Amino acid sequence: RVWLSITAYGRGQPLRVGFGDDCAVAGGLVASDTDGPVFAADAAADPITGLLGAVAVLDRLSHGGRWLVDLALAHAAALAVSVNTLHAIMPPSRRSLPQPWART
Repeated sequence: RVWLSITAYGRGQPLRVGFGDDCAVAGGLVASDTDGPVFAADAAADPITGLLGAVAVLDRLSHGGRWLVDLALAHAAALAVSVNTLHAIMPPSRRSLPQPWART
């Protein structure tokens, strides 16, 4: 059995209300223009977290047992920013990211 918990900032933090846009900004998922920082996308943290949650649940189901998967919208946004940053600075030959959930 797998329980997926999606919160704004994680279960270990004091429970704070958060929504996709403010969590995305907290995670660093912003763009900028001549006036400064702006939203990169509307509610981007929501689908990013949902996709990560689906992958995590499938991974944990394949291992059996009981699991609590703790995902935070802000952390998922931060992961998306870091993956995009790594993709931009890596040479083309190194841009394929590992898939830790894949069986070999």
